[in-house]
Parts: sequence; C-alpha cells; structure tokens
Amino acid sequence: MRLRASVTNVTLLAGLLHTAAGVSSPCYLHFTPTQFRLIAPAGHDGVQIWATLDVASVFSDYRIESHNQNEITVEVVSESFARALRSAAGATEVMLRLGKRDGEPLLSLSIVMASHTGSKLDVTQEVLVRILRVSEMSLITEPMCPTPDVRALTLTQVYIVMPPLAEVKAMAEQIRPLATHVCLGANHSGALRLAVMDSDVVGEATWTGLEHPSVQAVPSPPVADPHVFHEVHLNVRALQSVLSSAS
Repeated sequence: MRLRASVTNVTLLAGLLHTAAGVSSPCYLHFTPTQFRLIAPAGHDGVQIWATLDVASVFSDYRIESHNQNEITVEVVSESFARALRSAAGATEVMLRLGKRDGEPLLSLSIVMASHTGSKLDVTQEVLVRILRVSEMSLITEPMCPTPDVRALTLTQVYIVMPPLAEVKAMAEQIRPLATHVCLGANHSGALRLAVMDSDVVGEATWTGLEHPSVQAVPSPPVADPHVFHEVHLNVRALQSVLSSAS
C-alpha cells in the first residue's frame, strides 16, 4: 500500500479539514486514482459532509497503490490534520505520504519553507491515522439527493453558485442571537435568500446575480415562475459549523 503526492492546493485542503472538524471528528479521507473524497459523518445535529474533488485540483505527481483497486481510505482527526496543513501556508513545496512509525500508520507532510534570509527550511508534520478495511468503507454511504419527479409541480431543484461564504457566515452570525433556525432559499433567477425563522423577528439577506451551473445530463423543463424561491429550513448552529472555515 503506497500513497505519495505533492499538495498543490494547501488552502483548499486545510479549509475542508477545518470545516469537517466543525461537523464531526474524526473524518475519512478516501483516495482513488482519479478522485479524492473527504467524508465527515453525521454529528449530533445530523449534518454531514461528502466532498468529492478531482485529484488534479488538489495534488500533482500523484501515486497510489493498494490491493483494493488502488483505493485507500484512512480515518484521521480532522483538526489535527488541518493544523498540520495550516503550518504549510506559504510553503514552496508540500509532499504528502502514507507511512508508518513504530508500526502505526500515519500521514506525513514534508514541508519546504523559505526563511526571511532566503535559506531553505525543511519541516515534517506527522498525523496518526487508521486505515479502513474494505468492509468498513462499504458501510459509509453517500447521502442521497433524490431527483424530483419533473411531473410534480411542487418539487423543483435549484442549483446555484453560492455567494462568498464569508458573507453568508457573517450574516448567520448576526442571525444566531435572534433565532434558532433560518430559511435558506434560492430561485431560478439567480437569487439566494437567508431569512430569520421566528414569529417575533423579521429579517432577511438576499444575494442576486448568482450563476446556475449545468449539473444535470437531461435539461430541466421550463420553470413556470423563475422568481419563486425554493427553500429549506436549517439549524443556525449547523449552518455555522459548515461555514466555520470561511474567511
């Protein structure tokens, strides 16, 4: 079993781990020849994360070998790995390896930094992990987002690109003292709305001009009224935990 890669997007990887730490810990890192997944199982509030990235968006010089179709899954303490990655901010080179120390599996980060004098500094960070067996990984299933029946007029999906998460986070922090739940809604005209759910408090924030990505193989049928919002109700604390890494 071998895993070796150069980390090319330290900020993205550290942000994902920091967000996972706010949801649950430990989390699972699933490496395949073409994809990298971060999975944070559901915490006490039911929030879970299943993030899938192309290997090329995070790593380069990527090498992976295993007896399980060249796939490796490890369990790691989210905050410990995020802290190790944050120490690599500004590094000229970051190499990730799966290794062992005293028989215990670990992920090591070999970090090359440049000092203020221009000399090279080599730093190594090690984080203990547990390698999951194939039978264990088979029990971890991706959360389902069912496709609604296009014949049912009351069910409509809206795919929308989020505004800067730091802005959403700031608004959620302002709402938290006012209500325990919020209403997050989007429409087909590029608007996203975050509203207070409380009979005694009225307030909302709306972002407009957002993009709608094409993620469905089959084009959606025409929308009767693109300005109608389709909404979900969320616990404010759960929303904040997901947005915790936004800055």
